[in-house]
This record gives sequence, C-alpha cells and structure tokens, in this order.
Amino acid sequence: MILIYLEVGKFLFELKENSGYGDKITKRNIERMIRFYSTYKNDEIATPLVTQLSLTNNLLILSGSKTKEERHLCL
Repeated sequence: MILIYLEVGKFLFELKENSGYGDKITKRNIERMIRFYSTYKNDEIATPLVTQLSLTNNLLILSGSKTKEERHLCL
C-alpha cells in the first residue's frame, strides 16, 4: 500500500509541478501523498524503510521531524 502512495504522490507531484494542475482540486489526502513523495523521492536510505510503516506512522514522522536526520532516527 505504501508503494502505491509513493507512486500516486510522484504522479501528482510531477503533474502539479509541471502544469499547476490541481491547485484548486487537491484535497488534504492528496497533499499528504505529494508531501510524502517529495520528502522521500531522493532518500535512498529512508525509501525502503517507509514502505514497512503505515501511512499514519509515516505522516507522524513527517509532521514531527524537521530534517532528514530526524526522520532517519524515527525510522
């Protein structure tokens, strides 16, 4: 399931970045998926680890940490 969130987040992130599409229709959960993807897209250490956690746990980590290092400590 987490892999799906990463892929959907990637698609929506790229769509929004490239065209501005979705600015008015993007809802809270979609924004979370985009944030989830954009946070972990280039993180080779965390990406395999986040797939082992639920989305709720991942969102808690995202909201409770400000840096990449803090996120790694939580994983």
